[in-house]
Amino acid sequence: MERLDYQAVQRRELAKLLERTILFLEENQDTLFSDVIEKPFLLVSKMFWDVSKMYKVPVRGKEMVLLDGVNGFAEIYCMPVYPRYRCLSEERTKEWEK
Repeated sequence: MERLDYQAVQRRELAKLLERTILFLEENQDTLFSDVIEKPFLLVSKMFWDVSKMYKVPVRGKEMVLLDGVNGFAEIYCMPVYPRYRCLSEERTKEWEK
């Protein structure tokens, strides 16, 4: 099985990642799958992903399956990559550089 290229994930280099990656969780009877996972990198539930697509949010991403094989828990998540926008004016950016 291929290992997850964590640096590619951090740099959001989607071309270097498989279409679907399985991430094994530590076994835990109380595993809870929330809609948003922030760390170690952003993951959103399949439902969250589908809703954002309904609003035509310009986003790309890869599927990640979180799997607790011991307890039989699994959930599909997406690692979204949103476009980056320059939110600060050039003027404001120059102020920060001083």
